[in-house]
This record gives sequence, structure tokens and C-alpha cells, in this order.
Amino acid sequence: MNVDSDGLDPNRAFALFFKDPDWKLKAGLGAVLNAGTLSVVASGAVVLPLVPIAFLILAAVQGYTLRVIRNELKSDNLQDKSPELLPKWNEWLDLMISGLTWLAVVCSQWIVIFLIVTGALLIGQHYGALNAQSTSFKPWFLVTSLAVSMSVFFASFFLPLLMVNFAEQEKVTAALAVDEAFARLKRRPLDFLAVWMLNLSLFTLGLIVPTITIFGIFFVPFLQFVIGTINAIMLAQVWKSAKT
Repeated sequence: MNVDSDGLDPNRAFALFFKDPDWKLKAGLGAVLNAGTLSVVASGAVVLPLVPIAFLILAAVQGYTLRVIRNELKSDNLQDKSPELLPKWNEWLDLMISGLTWLAVVCSQWIVIFLIVTGALLIGQHYGALNAQSTSFKPWFLVTSLAVSMSVFFASFFLPLLMVNFAEQEKVTAALAVDEAFARLKRRPLDFLAVWMLNLSLFTLGLIVPTITIFGIFFVPFLQFVIGTINAIMLAQVWKSAKT
């Protein structure tokens, strides 16, 4: 896929990742961290005391993603990069603090979605709309479904844009600057939509295809880290090109 260099360039994003001489080591470490987080979540209450540790691990991965974005925002082209094309896994405290800050923003958005669903259920219960036989059920269901769908879309589409803005400015207020996200989106709408669709497609493939076999399940954390990192690079490409 050849895309104008002034904007989205998937070829360059993939090249940036795989031309790093240490990409296997860096991706492997990211995969191990992802696997650790998934293991704790999958284990449930059995390892409940480890949940805070899993959250810190997830924060480190998110912090690395933010570092990848900053790395791309500061570069002009692939040739300008040093032989080490991807950032190092170092300064762990910085990774965790940065990641925890971003996760707090993400959690606040999902809390809003939870409140919308809870509010809709309470309203439905009050007016008897939860009964499928009720005349109020259909309009209640349609309005609730629309509200939840729009909220989830906002979280999946706009949160990555806010993440790039946060990575660039390194301020909490930047992670809430929806106006800036909309302004960049208006300048490169098709590119941002393409990144979202590419990420959604790759993420789905990276989740479904390996699970066809039992052995392939062990590759899921690795693939998800690779896909997430490449997506971060593509987001930074478009964000940078949408600057006034």
C-alpha cells in the first residue's frame, strides 16, 4: 500500500518496526508483559492480590506505547532515525507514571460508558421498559443502544487521538483536549479513519487467527504488542501531518 509520505504511510510504519535490529527483543519483552497482564486477568479472583501488579505492568506497556508515539512525532523520515529505530525499554518508573496517567484517563471514559448503561437500565426499570412485551421497550432499547454505541465508538476512535496529544504535550489536560482532536481530525479525516480501520482489522486478525490452534494462543500477546506499536506509529504519522 503506497500512501503519500505527508500523512499515513503503513509501509514506513512496518519498516520502522522491523528494521530495528533489536525488534525481536523489544517485542518479546512487550509480549511477556502483555502475557503477564492477561494471565492475572484470566485467573480472576484466584490471584486477586496480583491485580495491582498487573495494572503496573499494563501501565509500563502503555508508557512504552506513548514513548513510541513521541519517538515518531520527533522524527521526519526513516533515514533520520538512528540504527535503534524503536525506543528502549528503560527508565521504568517514567514508563509506569506516564502509563498510569493515561490509564486513568481511559478508565474515566469507560466509567462514563458504565454510568450511561446504568442510567439507562434504571430509567428502563422505572418506566417498565425492560419488559420486552412493553410498548416502551422498543424506543428505550433503540435510544440506549444508540447512546452506548456512540460512547463505545468515541472511546475506540477518539481515545487514540487524545493519546497522541497526551504523548506530544505530556500534560493531563492534553489527554482531555477533545477540541484539538476534532481539529486534527477535520484536517485528515480519511487518514485517521484508515488508521482506525487498519488497527481494528489487524487487532481482530491477531486475536482470532492464532487461536485456531492451541499452540497459536501463546502468540497472541506478541502479535497484539506488535500491532499496537505499529498502530501507534501510524497514529503519530497522521497526527503530525494534521498539524497546522
